[in-house]
Parts: sequence; C-alpha cells; structure tokens
Amino acid sequence: TGFPVPGVVISGVGHPASIAFDASGALWVSDSRAGTVVKYASTQLTTSGSPAPALSLGATWTFLPNPSGIAFDAEGTLWMAGSQQNEIVGFTSETLARAGKKVPDVVLALAQSFFLVSAGLSFDGDGNLWIMGGAGTIAKLDQSQLAASGSPVPSVQLRLSGQALCWNMAFWPRPAGLSF
Repeated sequence: TGFPVPGVVISGVGHPASIAFDASGALWVSDSRAGTVVKYASTQLTTSGSPAPALSLGATWTFLPNPSGIAFDAEGTLWMAGSQQNEIVGFTSETLARAGKKVPDVVLALAQSFFLVSAGLSFDGDGNLWIMGGAGTIAKLDQSQLAASGSPVPSVQLRLSGQALCWNMAFWPRPAGLSF
C-alpha cells in the first residue's frame, strides 16, 4: 500500500513498449519508437543509473522496424512482435550470442485480417505462444508452429468485445521453466 520506492531505477531506456527477462536474469527492453530491443545484464540491474546496454538489436535492421512485445521461450529463443506489421520473429540464444548483425532464425507472418496491430507476447506452460493484438484480439500459436518460418494459422483466435487498445498479457502463476 502507499507509494513504494523502487530499490533500483534504470533510466535512459527510451520509450519502453515491453520488457522480458531471460534465463540469466538479464532485462530486455523493446522500444517501438526507436526501433530497438536492448539487453541489460543482470549485473547492471543492481544499482540505479543509466548503464549502456550490454547488447542492442535494431536501428539498422530492415525487418520489424517497430518492435513491441517480446518474450523468451523455454529454450531461450527471444520472440518479438512488430507493432506496425503482422510478423513475429525469433532469435535463438545461439544467434543472440554471436557477434555481428543479427538476422532472425524464424519469421512468422500473421493474417492481417485478424491482427490490426501485434502488441504483446506470452508463453503458456506448454510452450505455446499467445499473441495480444492491439484491437482486442488474442491468438495462440502451438509450439509446433514455431519451429520454422511460414504463415501459421492460429489454433485459437479470440476477440475481446469493447476493447479499444490492448497491449500485453501474462500468465499467472508463471508457467514453470520460463523466464519473465
């Protein structure tokens, strides 16, 4: 209750659209305005300040110019949704660890008729990817649909009536084996 004071404040992160934690405790932040996703190592999160990101993705990429939702699966793949296009991209932990330009390992194109804006991502306990659309749409891609690039048809599609803007979602309790 009241006004709790944060123990640590990280500033200079731009305009965060979404955050996710990987298995090592690193904080990842998407900024749809700057077109970047940055990583702060867990050691950078112990004291307040404006640390330089340990890794920065974007700004020069031609795909996914406005990253919004981000989430990690149980294998450590970083998944990103684009707020201005209907794509979900995945970068394996091996790709993220390599030096140089990052190219997604998996690119999934979603039907525009269902998603006006892809916003948030969340994994359930079975490894299925749930996608929150900005206009109140929710869809599920089964774990098997995430293995290769393509245009998968969601196994579940829901519409929330009366919702003008939805941005993110999460499962609680947290599914075992996933980082948040």
